[in-house]
Amino acid sequence: MIFISLMRDAHIPDTGLVVTQFPLGPLDTGGKVTLTCNTTGGNPLAELNWDCGEDGDIKNNTSGNTSSYSVRFEVNKSYNGKQCNCSATHPVTTCTQFSQITLTYHLQEEYSPPRIPIDLPVFKDTENDEFQTTVLFINHGAFGGVLKQAMETAQKWQVHTERQPLRFFDRELIPHLVYISRRLAKFVGCDPSDLVLVTNATTAINTVVKGTSNQQIVDIVRKSLKKGTKLAVFDHIPSNTPFILPIKELVDICREK
Repeated sequence: MIFISLMRDAHIPDTGLVVTQFPLGPLDTGGKVTLTCNTTGGNPLAELNWDCGEDGDIKNNTSGNTSSYSVRFEVNKSYNGKQCNCSATHPVTTCTQFSQITLTYHLQEEYSPPRIPIDLPVFKDTENDEFQTTVLFINHGAFGGVLKQAMETAQKWQVHTERQPLRFFDRELIPHLVYISRRLAKFVGCDPSDLVLVTNATTAINTVVKGTSNQQIVDIVRKSLKKGTKLAVFDHIPSNTPFILPIKELVDICREK
């Protein structure tokens, strides 16, 4: 990533030199940046010059008498620590003012995925489950079956873990968790730090449910309950989630309506 630090709004007497850059914020390697000198003083016309050093793309780029001068170029890691200077020379007073920008290149994180000791499954077989051939199982919502290739792979991981538990938990586990978090985050389109691995869907749902406050439930019921409702039925403890509803507050809302 590339960050551009500059002296913003560095007003200098006479030409009133101001330096800006676009786009603001970090730039990816190979991205282009536009640096602009603006004169805003009482005598704004000046000869503007951009200079980014001997080996830069921008070397003694000079404009005529003007109030604004921009240069646009591609930034890469060779620009790390490079200083780009903008100067403004007034045509009458020959007074020259300067403003400076320093380019800083931050190396992209180099990540090497861990070696996976187990061959990943290939789902080529037509029979991917262990269900009885005489049964057509459709109740996957309650108790779904495991793909047999996935189950075989899980068993291989168990054997690998038991062969050297200390090696696995102390040296291998965390890199593998990082690896799968990165892959899943890329698949769903989020940052790896926003993704949490859980053991199963039930754990995931319960985590979300337990994160729901009583006030959120009360607010939803208050907004949903229509005036004149004669009967409202609440599960004090819903059967599908281990969660206790704020029944007293809900009863109070019903009485208000």
